[in-house]
Amino acid sequence: STVAVPSMVPTEQPTRAPTREPTTGPTRAPTFAPSRAPSREPTVKPTFAPSVAATVPELPGTYELFAVLTSSSCAEGLYYGPNPTYAAFVDTSTPHKDQLHTEWVQIVTSDGYNELFRIYWSFETPRTLANHFINAVASGEKVFYRVVRKIDGAEFTYNGVWWFSNGATSFASKFATPTVQYGFSSDDGAWGAGTGTINGNSGLSSLTKFWGVANWNAGDSTMCYNVYAEGVSTYYPNTKTYMYYSVVPIPSAAPTTQPTAPTRAPSGAPSTMPSRVPTSLAPTLAPSSAPSNIPPPFVNTADELFAVVGGNACAEQLWYGPLAITLAGTTTGNYEYYLSTSTSNKNLLHTKWTQIVTSDGVNELFRVYWTFATARTLNDHFYNAVNFGESVSFHVVEAGGQEYVYSGTWWFSNGANIASNAFSSSITARFSNDDGIWGGGIGTLNPNGNPIGYQGSQFWGIGNWDASDTTCSQVYKNGLSYNLGAKTKTYMY
Repeated sequence: STVAVPSMVPTEQPTRAPTREPTTGPTRAPTFAPSRAPSREPTVKPTFAPSVAATVPELPGTYELFAVLTSSSCAEGLYYGPNPTYAAFVDTSTPHKDQLHTEWVQIVTSDGYNELFRIYWSFETPRTLANHFINAVASGEKVFYRVVRKIDGAEFTYNGVWWFSNGATSFASKFATPTVQYGFSSDDGAWGAGTGTINGNSGLSSLTKFWGVANWNAGDSTMCYNVYAEGVSTYYPNTKTYMYYSVVPIPSAAPTTQPTAPTRAPSGAPSTMPSRVPTSLAPTLAPSSAPSNIPPPFVNTADELFAVVGGNACAEQLWYGPLAITLAGTTTGNYEYYLSTSTSNKNLLHTKWTQIVTSDGVNELFRVYWTFATARTLNDHFYNAVNFGESVSFHVVEAGGQEYVYSGTWWFSNGANIASNAFSSSITARFSNDDGIWGGGIGTLNPNGNPIGYQGSQFWGIGNWDASDTTCSQVYKNGLSYNLGAKTKTYMY
């Protein structure tokens, strides 16, 4: 994905917050003397307050702010409803609230301005904003978290089950309210990342390595001013947290049906809709005997094609270099399978890939949504993979709508010998010295010396598993291998 990852460089404005681990221990009185101007922080039940818009951190237009939490209101003391005007609120009327999504971003600050860390949430299941909360309090939401600390850029990843609070009561009526109301949660609430069960009603912040803010089985006025980092709390009397969700549409779980092979003979009356994306508004009267290389179904416009692999070229016989590519291969026509090192956003830090696996370049079998734990450039994802392994969360969606979620360490191949400057090469050459795989699963995903590793890893994708690129025509589904012939084609974005 070419959606920019927010910068992790500290702001120019120095922080005035106390250190994370004060020498005398946190107190309810801030270390620094109060400013001459009185605090603008509202009481637990504030009257109308100044707009928070001026202090809201900026994120790309693909994210929408839906909640602001303060040192005195983060659960039971939160106002909620359509277009609330309070300093601490949950907005139930955001424009894309009914759009399915999996991504949230949480920015935790010491004072509304100075960022301490941010948390990237990736929910296992796409839901609307209301349904993420409804499901959380009822049965828990599985989330993959990536925490980025502002001061040094350090990153931490976790898998947890977020409940918010199982004492909050159902949110269905709260997201349907026509007026602003007080008391978002009936009892407690946690906003943040960690391992295991994250439930504000349990009061177990230290056991989850929790990052964020919460009312841990107490009251907002005595809990919401604590900011947690790895389960350790620090007192910030003016802390503010901003919650956003992604408004990028989730591709359909069933973008195509499983079609039969196209007929070679044209019908008596040619169709005006030869495919989902027709190559011409005026189809020919006599279509060719072989179907055209129609693009696979929907991908986001923010996604950039960087490789076409399959057939007999996905690793050792895969050519790469600065040539531009389309779904048909290089624009020069030299190579059907190719990895382009000249894509316009190759040096943009990113965490998302989309992989579309087809039987013939047209008919989709499944797609794999990759979420890397660490944002890197395209070259650096490969360089880090072959040398250290890349931690990735994989979301597999079959054409029929079945979904699977895995976490694994993708190596591509530790025998590939991909250099740190490989994407600066001006010469077209073979991409991997030895083996290479494209896809997701569990555990260690490394084909070198492991010819049947796809079985134990429940692998989905294609690859050369310690063999030759003649095996690139094989498609792997849940650890099983299927030979679909030389026309198999996989697109990487």
